[in-house]
Amino acid sequence: MGFSTPKCLRNALDAQIRTGPLLDSAVRWLQPNMKHRAVLLMIVLGIQSSPLWTQSPAAPRLGPKNTGFPQFTDFAHRAGVQFRTETSATLQKYLLETMGGGVAIFDYDGDGLMDLFFVNGAQLGDPMSKGEEPDKSHPRYWNRLYHNNGDGTFTDVTEKAGLQGCCYGMGVAVGDYDNDGHPDLYVTGWKSNTLYHNNGNGTFSDVTKKAGVAAAVASVVDKFGRVDVCINCAGIGTPMKILDKEGQASASCGKFAKVVAVNLLGSFNVMAHCVAAMSRNAPENDERGAVINVASGAAFEGQVGQSAYSASKAGVVGLSAARFLAGEGLKVLVIEGQRAVGGETILADLKNGEAPRVGTKH
Repeated sequence: MGFSTPKCLRNALDAQIRTGPLLDSAVRWLQPNMKHRAVLLMIVLGIQSSPLWTQSPAAPRLGPKNTGFPQFTDFAHRAGVQFRTETSATLQKYLLETMGGGVAIFDYDGDGLMDLFFVNGAQLGDPMSKGEEPDKSHPRYWNRLYHNNGDGTFTDVTEKAGLQGCCYGMGVAVGDYDNDGHPDLYVTGWKSNTLYHNNGNGTFSDVTKKAGVAAAVASVVDKFGRVDVCINCAGIGTPMKILDKEGQASASCGKFAKVVAVNLLGSFNVMAHCVAAMSRNAPENDERGAVINVASGAAFEGQVGQSAYSASKAGVVGLSAARFLAGEGLKVLVIEGQRAVGGETILADLKNGEAPRVGTKH
């Protein structure tokens, strides 16, 4: 026995009207159509007993779209975390502006609670002029360290910890580089990276600076008792020529000075502190230690577009000081890549744990 569903019943079903209205609609239709009442009553009674149509409390909603996934609430401001990444957007749309900073979650003070460290950008010129560097002096652009108070809140301890930063930051890594039990920070940025030593008292020290070299050498002596070998291999470079594209004298003296400062002055500084420590070693076979300074073929042959790099590496060649230090029981060797200057390869000696030997000239 077939029949078409009346419009009033279809509307009730489509609108998901509850049992009472649905039953009223069915009864009104039944009066002039009694021959279908048995079938219709079975349909209505079946629907009425179905869980879909019974009156019951609504199921809890997991999210605005019932996705079935947990929902999160922004708790940052209530927790005291006020950090906001500042990219210093300019009309120039520099690529640097797209390089968002990193974040580290680590227990810097050893209280068993995870603290937060955020890397921030710096103020850019719009446009940036030649030789201009991003400015991080304003607190708006500082990196930020938040101490976990253990009660769901955090306290900004950036200034106390000495972690404001000095460049346009990009990323951060955590590691105990000197094995003193305190996690240190390595912050990467545009043109420079910074290694912060965790002093274990809630403060950090920038050990990438000149004063930090002495501290680093001292920490090696404290841990191992002596310094035996110093290897200098600094090698940054920036494209620059003596003449620019218009044939004018280069205006990149600042870039030149920076490359020389890192590659040559930096090597001298590390060498001086290491030599001072080696000179206090008890001699073994009349020797107290060795210094290996890494130069480059560019020191002898030059390199197109790298006048600063070539000059700095030529300076490293002349940094030997072998005659002076020989009297202190110290050896100084300058190598070009894997080869001693004027001698044979030294990799075999290094792999065997022996002091490098300058061979015969080829």
